[in-house]
Amino acid sequence: LDVSGTGKALNVSAVVDSPELQLTQGERRISVKQPALRVETQPDGTLKATVTANALGGAHRVTLTTPLTLSGLRKSPPTKSSLLSTPVTLDFSLADFSPLAQHAKSRNGSMTVAGTLTGTARAPLGEVRVTMRELSLAPLRKLDGTVTLQLESARVALAGDVSVEKLPALDLDASLGAPVAKFLEPLLDEAHGVDGALAVLETTPLKLSAKVPQLDLARAWVNDAEVAPPTGQLSGTLSATGTLEALRVNLDAAIAGAGFDKVKLENARVRLQATSTE
Repeated sequence: LDVSGTGKALNVSAVVDSPELQLTQGERRISVKQPALRVETQPDGTLKATVTANALGGAHRVTLTTPLTLSGLRKSPPTKSSLLSTPVTLDFSLADFSPLAQHAKSRNGSMTVAGTLTGTARAPLGEVRVTMRELSLAPLRKLDGTVTLQLESARVALAGDVSVEKLPALDLDASLGAPVAKFLEPLLDEAHGVDGALAVLETTPLKLSAKVPQLDLARAWVNDAEVAPPTGQLSGTLSATGTLEALRVNLDAAIAGAGFDKVKLENARVRLQATSTE
C-alpha cells in the first residue's frame, strides 16, 4: 500500500494480489489465477478500482470509475441509498474464456463478454456484447456470432446473429418499451421485490422477431454416443408484439426430413397465431 501527498491532496495507490484462488460450485472447481485488485486516486481526487484475473482460459478485467473521494468518504460515509444513486462508469471484458473447460483453446470453443455501463445502479445505461467463437453448448456445437444487449433511456434492446457450423442459424431482434430502471426500481425496494418487477413487466410493450433460416440438425447437434442426433432441416420465424397481458404471437416453422433416433417424421409444418388476454 503506497500513500503519498502534500497539504490537502492525498493520492492513494493500492494493489492486492494472490497467485491463485480456487472457486468451488458443487463438483466443479474453477481456478482463478493471478487475481489482482488495484484502487487508485485520479488526478481530480476521485477513486477508481480495477480487478484483473485469469480464469477458464481467458483474461478478465473489470474497472469501476466513481466520483467518490477519500475526503468525502471520511467526512460522510455513504449509505446504501446514496451508493445506489451514485453515477459511475463500469467497463468490463471477460475475454476468450471457455465456460465448459479450463482452457480457451479446448474443443468447446470460447466466448467473450464485454461492455460499458454508465449512470447509477438504479438506472444504468450502456451496452453488453457476448461474442462466441466455435462455442459448443449442449445440445448445439460450434456456435459463432454476437448477441448485444443495449440499455437505452427509453427501452431495453436485444439483437444477435448466430451461426452453427459456419451456417446462419438465428437472427434475433427483441425489445422492451421501457428503460431497465423501471424494472430495477421495484427490485431494489424490499416492499415490492421480484413480484413488483414482474408486475411492471406484464404491462410493458414488447417486440420480438426471431428467424431460423435453415438449420441442419444433424450437423449442429453435439455428438452423443448414447443418443443419436436428430436429423432434418429446420426453418421458421417467430414474432410477438403487445404486452404479456395482451400478447400477439405468430409462429411459422417447418422441418424437412425429420428424424429422432429410430422415429422418422419426414416433413412437418406448424403455423400458429395466438393472442393472450388478461
